[in-house]
Amino acid sequence: MAVEILDPKPETKIADLCAAPGGKTICLFGYYDCLEGLVVWFAL
Repeated sequence: MAVEILDPKPETKIADLCAAPGGKTICLFGYYDCLEGLVVWFAL
């Protein structure tokens, strides 16, 4: 599973997470994950 540390900047393309299956992006207060083609935010 690809894990990428991401700066929470507005220009970040969250949709890019769905490019790879199981893509997940960890941020400071949680992470974005691609679930059934939708990007979902999970707070840590």
